[in-house]
Amino acid sequence: MPSFIDNLPIKPMSFQAIEQEALFFLYDYQPCALTRMQSTDMIQILEHDIYDHCGVRLELVDTLPRSVEAQTVFQTKRIQMTELGYEKLCTGSPRDRFTTAHEIGHCILHLPEISNIQLLAARGSSYKIRPFEEPERQANYFAAALLMPLPTLCETYRRLSIVGYSQDDIFTFLAKSFKVSLQVVKIRIDIISKNKGVYELISKLGIKQPFAYCCTQKVV
Repeated sequence: MPSFIDNLPIKPMSFQAIEQEALFFLYDYQPCALTRMQSTDMIQILEHDIYDHCGVRLELVDTLPRSVEAQTVFQTKRIQMTELGYEKLCTGSPRDRFTTAHEIGHCILHLPEISNIQLLAARGSSYKIRPFEEPERQANYFAAALLMPLPTLCETYRRLSIVGYSQDDIFTFLAKSFKVSLQVVKIRIDIISKNKGVYELISKLGIKQPFAYCCTQKVV
């Protein structure tokens, strides 16, 4: 969600580097998500794991600024969320799961740097932020990587492709299984399939080629 860091350049991070951060976090706190098809437990992360990882707590508030569904308050190490937003997260709402994962991304990727606000301010408001320095872009990619872990995503896509499922059917299955929106699935697959760095990471992890078999017709 928008925050005071929107217009400040953050340390550059490639998709591959962000992917690795998500994998490291899941390996430490939810390793089963890396080997078995399941939805990431965002309640566990929000209420326990993120505090253990970097000291950030959940804070339920009565209201948030207009159009803001959740926000990270770096100064006090809090992720603020309304009770309604928390309730929707508990029901598995794809939108609220992604919003929460996005804020978790800010905490993991940006908290150490944001704590040095003088350093950020010294960069000046006239600095033209490059795409890979945008905090919201980084947090969005982290959220997708956290909710759809690379190993299980690729292996599931590959297996369904081999047995004849179309890309549309696979996208629908992935969205339902990971409890994310169809749009999030499509964007993640598009980035993975086109990004050389992520493909190199797939190879290093020993993941079999996931996108070579997909047919174009729907399975009847």
